[in-house]
Amino acid sequence: MDQQELPSKQDIKIVRLGRQDVKALAELEHLCFGRGWTEEQFSLGLMRRVLHALGIKHGEVLVAYLVFFVVDDEVEVLNLAVKPEYRRKGLGAALLKAGLMACTKLEARLATLEVRVGNLPAQALYK
Repeated sequence: MDQQELPSKQDIKIVRLGRQDVKALAELEHLCFGRGWTEEQFSLGLMRRVLHALGIKHGEVLVAYLVFFVVDDEVEVLNLAVKPEYRRKGLGAALLKAGLMACTKLEARLATLEVRVGNLPAQALYK
């Protein structure tokens, strides 16, 4: 991918994802993590309104997403994924910030997440 094709920070638009996005969510999930949530799992979570999903699209293509649960006043960040060619452009940080802002509107006061010991890029982002 040509550097000129990447969205600039001014072009980044964070959108709420819904059931119409489950195919793209599952595809990006599998690209970034090898295996993971299926379309059905994303769909059920979104349909039952227990799962929240935010994404960044480049044109019509989902290039990054954040999914999280909110239970009472607690947030659990489940996954943050960015297409490899879009990494290190600030998309993950923008999604995490937007997700935490959305959670404060839902009156959440505590956020947790788990990060694999070997996932140094994620650890750096979360710090």
